[in-house]
Amino acid sequence: MARLAEIPGLIDPEKMKGVSAMDAMEKAMANFQSQAMRGMISTNAGLAQTIAGSPHMELSKGGLEANVHQLQGTLLAQGVMSNAWQSSGKTPDQFKQWQKDFIAPHKVEMGGKEVTVQFDPRAFWLKKMSVPERREFLKSANDPNLAHNYQYAVDQGWIAK
Repeated sequence: MARLAEIPGLIDPEKMKGVSAMDAMEKAMANFQSQAMRGMISTNAGLAQTIAGSPHMELSKGGLEANVHQLQGTLLAQGVMSNAWQSSGKTPDQFKQWQKDFIAPHKVEMGGKEVTVQFDPRAFWLKKMSVPERREFLKSANDPNLAHNYQYAVDQGWIAK
């Protein structure tokens, strides 16, 4: 079976160069995000999740807008993590353990009950979204801890309410 790009006149090779460049950019950006938030520990599953959540050709206008908010939120999360590291007083050789501890789930009291929370970049995404986008994202995320992680980020002063 012939590939679509090999059928004469069906696809303009010059236009395909832009698509290839976009694909390469998507993968590079996704890899960067994955490494930045996971401390250079990229798994295939983590990379696939990051690629799916990064700008790509198949996204609708709404999907691209949501992606922009996610990227902005990721930058905020990276800034918070960077500031926390700089204030930790730890030495560079302690970074990997510090980062592991910083993002690890732990128990806190919230609303009169004990809940598990963690540093969650998605909480920063929520801050960048409009109220309708936020509602839709919370519904589609299907993660009961996300609201707790958002509140934890507010309580820590990482996100202004």
